[in-house]
Amino acid sequence: MDHISKLLPKTLRKHGLLDEAKASLAVFHAKQWLKVNLPSFMEEIRPTKCKDKTLFIEVEHSTAAQECQFVTSDLLLHLHDKCGLSEEVESIRILRA
Repeated sequence: MDHISKLLPKTLRKHGLLDEAKASLAVFHAKQWLKVNLPSFMEEIRPTKCKDKTLFIEVEHSTAAQECQFVTSDLLLHLHDKCGLSEEVESIRILRA
């Protein structure tokens, strides 16, 4: 009997949902990481989507954008090494909301 860790990707791929699931996972992990590493800016920083191997993060103001810019390389490293999302996320783009 297969483990769910093998069945779930097969099922998602079969229904054409694997890429969307991995993109959602990247956004989830980014939110969690930012909550721990930039707690004072959590209201102003929101990872919103992952499209074309780019994670998009919306920020409310320039101070939040600057703080977020300082940690993007660490966040990208976390997504690659700890979360196994190196193929799904190649860059991070910060946008003013």
